[in-house]
Amino acid sequence: MKILVTRTSMKSTLYFKEKGPICYEAELFENGNSFELDALIESLLSSALNWYWASDRQFEAIEEFKEWSLPQTRYLTQLTNETSKSLHQDFLEEDTDMRRRTVELYGIEFGQTISTKADLSREVTEFLAEGDSVIHCVVVQINDTDPQYIFVPLKPSKQIRGLLDRWELSKETAQAVREYKHLYLAQLESMAKGLIEAAFDEAHP
Repeated sequence: MKILVTRTSMKSTLYFKEKGPICYEAELFENGNSFELDALIESLLSSALNWYWASDRQFEAIEEFKEWSLPQTRYLTQLTNETSKSLHQDFLEEDTDMRRRTVELYGIEFGQTISTKADLSREVTEFLAEGDSVIHCVVVQINDTDPQYIFVPLKPSKQIRGLLDRWELSKETAQAVREYKHLYLAQLESMAKGLIEAAFDEAHP
């Protein structure tokens, strides 16, 4: 009988700055652990936020995942109970270079939508500037790294505080605190343009 071993606590690194979103680097689920991944997706669905995601892989999927028939690029999709299986699969799929998909997740105010590239570009810009953005959180899985990068405002909303508590992410519990600039190319400011472009097909305004 296969025994599922789960972790007792979340290990994280906090990348901190005095102005603008900060970032937690953490494995929100252990790679390949479907139980933890299901718990992560359930926490998103129950967070009183709307979530949208997009993803893509660089090369052909390995044989183990071909039966899923996932698109090479999944454009921005709303997370619902009906689409949650697709997000689960997107997080796990690997390509022939043994890399996972790049996944970008946006948590936005309940009742709000993001339907165009212009919408997403505007809201990400506001989020980075600590403006009045409908985006409360951005989570990014980079294809060649195990952890996820969780970007949140210095003063997160009640909904995001609840998620951070559930994910055991805080300045007090982080194993390391580093300057935000040490994220280098993983800074959201550096990734934003590429993520926005990848979220919509070229024909979408």
